[in-house]
Amino acid sequence: MDFCLDANVFVQAHRLYYAFDIAPSFWEALAQWGQAQIICSPQAVYDELVGNNDPLGRWCKSEGSALFLEPDEQTYSHFQTIANLAQARYQPHLVQPFLGGADPWVIAHAAAHNLTVVTMESLRQETPDRNTGKIGGRKIQIPNVCQQVGVPVINTFDLLRRLNFRFR
Repeated sequence: MDFCLDANVFVQAHRLYYAFDIAPSFWEALAQWGQAQIICSPQAVYDELVGNNDPLGRWCKSEGSALFLEPDEQTYSHFQTIANLAQARYQPHLVQPFLGGADPWVIAHAAAHNLTVVTMESLRQETPDRNTGKIGGRKIQIPNVCQQVGVPVINTFDLLRRLNFRFR
């Protein structure tokens, strides 16, 4: 495995630029790369994606089974490190939604297996509150946590370039 995909890679592609009817080769490539163990995503991402009975959820159930992996012991260990980091660094109202979603599992799996995270999130400037010393905002961003734990991050388009993907 080389890359660990965040849920937004699938969601944004499906909803915006690589819809199933516009770019079926994109989805075929993801399934093939999953089978070849080039890309993966944690089970928590699968759980988020199949929650709606939409075309993306159905694709995950039928074509993406090789992509989604259960956490192993190393992933659990890295998850704990990420949870500790989030609690120490971010304001409490941000920590629970972050830890309750798939994002920390993506980072933990990548950290545990020396993978690059693929996400459409961007690194955000973080400024600690003067009173608490903790970072606030709307959401804990995957690239910010990856930077803290030393995990490389790229976006979907960089993934496609690195894997020499071409639409046909």
